[in-house]
Amino acid sequence: MSRRYGAAILGAGPAGLYLALSLLRSRELDGPAIVIERESFVGGLASSFVHEGLSFDLGSHRLHPSIAPHILADLEVLLDGGLVYRPRNGRIRLLGRYVSFPISLGNMARRLPARFVAGVMRDALAKPWRKGEAPSSFADALRQGLGPTICESFYFPYARKLWGLEPNRIAVLQAEKRVSGRTIGRILKRIVVARTRPGAPGTGFYYPDGGFGRISASIAAEVERLGGKIERDTTVAGLRRLREDGWRVGLETTDGGAASFDAGLVFSTLPVSALARALGGEVPIAARAAFDGLRYRGMLLVYLVLDVDRFTPFDAHYFPSEDVVFSRLSEPKNYAASPLPPGRTGLCVEIPATPGDELWNLEGHELVDRVLTDLRKVALPADGHVVGSLVRRLPSVYPVYDLGVERRMSEVESFLDTLPYLVSLGRQALFLHDNTHHTLEAAWLAASCVRAARFDHERWRSHRARIQGNVVED
Repeated sequence: MSRRYGAAILGAGPAGLYLALSLLRSRELDGPAIVIERESFVGGLASSFVHEGLSFDLGSHRLHPSIAPHILADLEVLLDGGLVYRPRNGRIRLLGRYVSFPISLGNMARRLPARFVAGVMRDALAKPWRKGEAPSSFADALRQGLGPTICESFYFPYARKLWGLEPNRIAVLQAEKRVSGRTIGRILKRIVVARTRPGAPGTGFYYPDGGFGRISASIAAEVERLGGKIERDTTVAGLRRLREDGWRVGLETTDGGAASFDAGLVFSTLPVSALARALGGEVPIAARAAFDGLRYRGMLLVYLVLDVDRFTPFDAHYFPSEDVVFSRLSEPKNYAASPLPPGRTGLCVEIPATPGDELWNLEGHELVDRVLTDLRKVALPADGHVVGSLVRRLPSVYPVYDLGVERRMSEVESFLDTLPYLVSLGRQALFLHDNTHHTLEAAWLAASCVRAARFDHERWRSHRARIQGNVVED
């Protein structure tokens, strides 16, 4: 590749693809746009695949109704009517019993032990008089806002499972980004809104027939239709600043080939660790320590193919307790509007893990056996119905916000701001917890900062500050 591109987008997840599409539509570049993707498919963590006739996602994915209306309208056109609104129908296993999700006060009162309900009420009544110093950890923030009952029964064991850390070793920032109901008052407000307002956040979602990955695939098809290029099976091997405007991008392909090209603008959606490797000597020692200090939690995905039409009527089950290895169980067939294929369904079982730990090192058949054992523990036995299985290992899924992460994130951000014509965006690149609708809007905002082949970094900093305030919607 010897030609010069107007923009190079690193990573073909939802952020990278929607950015490429938005740039192509704007016609503000001084050359073509190219997207570089190391996998043979697009979508990143939001991709889908077919196994034994069933469509599976990489975990549980939904498009939330709080998506910006203009982006939702765009996706509906790109998917040609294949984006369907579905009511939410999940369950949480709490104290050995199942309660509905979205949460219902009546269901909680009927299903959960009286001592738990009394404890929540006691904590709620104590809250107006409960004062303390500014929280210094995730544990402090939630205990002050919710009281000990909900924290010890739900949030703290779930935190240990998801991020592999004790709650008092997790930053306050984790509570701000991942817990939308950080006080009992907020939780009650959400419950009331869900009961009285049709389509309220948390009560439903959009999902495309054929799997969540159809969103990225449809965007990619439009990118290529408009003349954009998507290079699959290609890794970014290096980034070097040019004396004139722009960057030289070095590439490696899966067959061992190497190439490079120049680009006026570079947009990275890569994990911060991958971007640091690509920048190489561009990163000073002080900044490299900050990059190295940002860690991700991985995920093991165990897929089971069952010879039944439906395993349960629920789209997803959540398991905060530490007596079972998985954190979430989803049934993709219950996400989609289609009943096909008949007589067969699939389960996606999510197991948080870190590359190299005991769980990560288990063989595939050992993971399947562990899942089947734990499904029996939670009264969801699948024995006798499993006709196929598959295991996938994702090393970088959840950013880990341990104590001191804010300083490291700030140092990385400050360094990247010194690099002209290079912009980081997206969940992995900004080390954020967010949803697909957040990352699509971030891509659209980044594209709006390009005028006449120049990038308005000051305007982007304003947009980025707002993006960093997003809170995950579960």
